[in-house]
Amino acid sequence: MKFVVIRVKSRCKVIASTGYIQTESSIAMTREVKKAGVDGVAYYKKTYQEEVYQHF
Repeated sequence: MKFVVIRVKSRCKVIASTGYIQTESSIAMTREVKKAGVDGVAYYKKTYQEEVYQHF
């Protein structure tokens, strides 16, 4: 992600998607992209029936 932030050099906003089914993974990825200097974070994760079942 740091590569993208450096490459665009403020010519556009960089929005990172950090959606995971596991909350801990999503939080960890959000922290990492924040360190890389992204402008925003979007959470989207298409879930499948089996993933929802496993989650609960």
